[in-house]
Amino acid sequence: MKEAIWTDRLKTRLNACSLEVLQNDHNFNAIGTLCDGDGDRNIADNGKDTRQMEDECNRSYHQPLVIGCYQLNEGSATNEGDTKKLESQGEDEHDGNRHNDQKEEDDKNASSSENNSRSGELRLYTISPKEETLKFGEPAQILETDSGVLDGKWFRRLCEGSTESSPLSRIDLDQSRSVLFATACASGKVNFYRLIQTRTTENSNNKNMDSHSSSLQYISSTQSWDSGGLCLSIAWDDYTPSSLNIDHTFSNDEGNTTSTRIVSSYSGGQLAVHNIHFLSNAASRHYPFNSQNNHNNHNNHNNNNNDRNITDNTQAIKEREYMEIEETHRWNAHTLFKCPSEVWTTCFATNSNYNTYHDTIISGGDDCKLKLWDLRTNLDTPTHVVGESEFEAGVTSVAFHPTLDHIFASGSYDEGIRIWDMRYMTNNTKPLLRIPDLGGGIWRIKWHPEVEGKILIAAMHGGCRILNIPNFTSSTNIIDDQPATIDILSSFTEHESMAYGADWILSKNNNEVAASCSFYDRQGFIW
Repeated sequence: MKEAIWTDRLKTRLNACSLEVLQNDHNFNAIGTLCDGDGDRNIADNGKDTRQMEDECNRSYHQPLVIGCYQLNEGSATNEGDTKKLESQGEDEHDGNRHNDQKEEDDKNASSSENNSRSGELRLYTISPKEETLKFGEPAQILETDSGVLDGKWFRRLCEGSTESSPLSRIDLDQSRSVLFATACASGKVNFYRLIQTRTTENSNNKNMDSHSSSLQYISSTQSWDSGGLCLSIAWDDYTPSSLNIDHTFSNDEGNTTSTRIVSSYSGGQLAVHNIHFLSNAASRHYPFNSQNNHNNHNNHNNNNNDRNITDNTQAIKEREYMEIEETHRWNAHTLFKCPSEVWTTCFATNSNYNTYHDTIISGGDDCKLKLWDLRTNLDTPTHVVGESEFEAGVTSVAFHPTLDHIFASGSYDEGIRIWDMRYMTNNTKPLLRIPDLGGGIWRIKWHPEVEGKILIAAMHGGCRILNIPNFTSSTNIIDDQPATIDILSSFTEHESMAYGADWILSKNNNEVAASCSFYDRQGFIW
């Protein structure tokens, strides 16, 4: 195992919780927002052949990277009174053996922290993969948020929201090719942003010089619930929206909309699923902005009407952002000692290629349990539970494989990763593979976008690791019964506190580049 060396470092103003990179998809770049310039310069319309367009995209493409930050402000008025675990877990470094008296102490701290608030910010950087040494550079945008950011996820799919009879205008940045970013907030909300990335060309000394501008524009947010607590994690349904069985298309004489879904988990023990509808200009007249129908809601909760206020920024862009949010499911998912337990992580059992399990939600909680849920049921009981016989501590991360049909990974405070196959899931089933003793609690798992057996992890006080499972390919689609060998390709231990965020940066020169961030020392690295 080699020790990775960093090539760039930065300091954040607040505690860094998440780091997410919008992965480079060449097919998307050739037609999408990232390779479009302003309204007068669209490379898809300038007569160049496909190869020329791809070459131009690759030369000019800047890969967006967002660091989400969080900070507890003691003594400020707030109605967020909830667990302080994110603050308390750093000092004991979560060795996977948190005792009951510590749990009770955390609960006592939570009840006495009603005057605490949580502030946050999003830091947007644009990484140029063509550079020999990758750098963060200066932030393209620092966006202050009214609540701490605990997780973030890019939405990479093409949204088919336009028709020949009702095309979307260029002033709307071609919403049919929108790139969205969602955040899990300490307020209990999920916030949605649009990436705006433009390119302009200036002539200097008879040479055309490209310049880029990137920003995140706030669109809307879900409502928060009094009983939900902090929103801890989120995950998009990455499968193509047109294949979803969620009544995905509204249509009328003037326009249409397509949809996707997002799942979110909460410190109050709950999970929630929201349908996200992308409306064309005309169709938006027929559907309310940021609607919350809350049908098929399996538990009764008191809605906090104060959270329904639309910010001035949202109101200003209301007429040109057409997005409807519909909460379809919310249920109590994890408990510990008959009390709500933090649901640290969740995801859909889908990827961009497969939706075999499109109605299945995977979740992990502080109750030391991994659970699978079928949205077609009443959600009173999970379809499968893997519990304390497998996990020695809370389940902190789940990640479905980005290209294989049945495979997902889970991480735990017990410092181990498990690889699972959906076809063999039963209550208290055994994983296909265990990878123990990785140096710290597993807070993030990121499968490599292109190499099927490669995994990047953020292991809290253990730093980060890059793992490889040999011969783990789509042709086998399952690990043999024989014990598999696991290679730890590299480790990164420059973080001086809890490494919470990590992601891949795909570079033409080196596909092993990663970025990561840590909480208390407020650092980010490219390595």
